[in-house]
Amino acid sequence: MKRQRGSITVFICILMAALIPLSAILVDLARYSEAAKIAESTVKLCTESMLAAYDRQLKEQYGLLAMHPRDINPWKRRYMNSCPITSRRKMPGAA
Repeated sequence: MKRQRGSITVFICILMAALIPLSAILVDLARYSEAAKIAESTVKLCTESMLAAYDRQLKEQYGLLAMHPRDINPWKRRYMNSCPITSRRKMPGAA
């Protein structure tokens, strides 16, 4: 009977060659999923921040959800510079 030395090593190498790429793909999918959740929560946060600045008098009198025109530019600069998604692009005239 002939001994098969190293057969376990070859088996482990073949097994690891399949498991390492699989685990890398699973980690990458988890990172992508987490990035999508963070992006969604950032958009929700920015939307809530934007809705906090609406003109209440227009809402009460006419049912319109709007901002007063004279307040748009300073608010837009503040919003664009404070939001994590758009903070890399500074608005002209922003402090």
